[in-house]
Amino acid sequence: MKRSSLGILFLPMAILVSGCSGGLFGSDDDDGSFMSAVEIAVTDAPFENWMVEKAVVRIDAVRLHEDANGTDNFLTIMEGKELSLDLTKLTNGLTELMVRAAIPPGEYAQARLNITGGYIRLHNGKVFSTEDGTMLLSNFPASGFKVPLAPAVHAHSGVTMRLLLDFDLSKSFRPVPADDPLNANSVLLLPALRCVDVLESGEIRGIVEEDVTGTMTSVEDAFVYVLPPGEADMDNRIATTGTEEDGSFALLGLDPGTYDIVATKGGVDRRNSITVSKGGVTTVDLELQ
Repeated sequence: MKRSSLGILFLPMAILVSGCSGGLFGSDDDDGSFMSAVEIAVTDAPFENWMVEKAVVRIDAVRLHEDANGTDNFLTIMEGKELSLDLTKLTNGLTELMVRAAIPPGEYAQARLNITGGYIRLHNGKVFSTEDGTMLLSNFPASGFKVPLAPAVHAHSGVTMRLLLDFDLSKSFRPVPADDPLNANSVLLLPALRCVDVLESGEIRGIVEEDVTGTMTSVEDAFVYVLPPGEADMDNRIATTGTEEDGSFALLGLDPGTYDIVATKGGVDRRNSITVSKGGVTTVDLELQ
């Protein structure tokens, strides 16, 4: 597998689709045939780092379908080889290539992931795993967990279509009982994914700082949320990420439009009516109060 930093090249957290040669996931090696190609990479929104040390999901099949509501006759692009993805390492613009395959040209409106298991390890040493029954998989159909591609994506002859699946860890692993995650009895694995078309999207980058005795200091591990205008509930976020040691953050694959941006860690800062344009990079620096 290949891992790349999208915080440098910039492009998100989600399904990203590109119809260009080279770029996001590396160089193309298409042979000019009448087939198309698809690459699917994975990234993740951060979980509470004071709580979770490692979170892993295992996937052994990926399928595509031309019909958003299709339930059979899927096109299988990966099967049999189980992949183990450590989602805690794929935050703030980092991705991991999951599969590359040849596919017939056409329109695809949904993907299916066959999730076979996983585990989550907390910093207090507690582990929840599908192997011992403390992590519970949702009742996915035999064809796998459904990921809508909306709008549908188009695979063109001789061109590589690139998709990025963005997990939201804080919503994908649900402790039981929910009000005391550090002392939960079990965890429900219910993947929360976001999907976007990178050619139609933009991004937000910036730095989170705070005033420490008159000196502006970068804030590591702050949470940065993208919200609909006027939204106050962080659970209704469109996207989220965490800051690096230097306070920097990257929010990828955002549909063009207007958003509110909130940063939190002890203090909070909110910037309203931030505009994201197609193919553009919007800079937003925040100062925790």
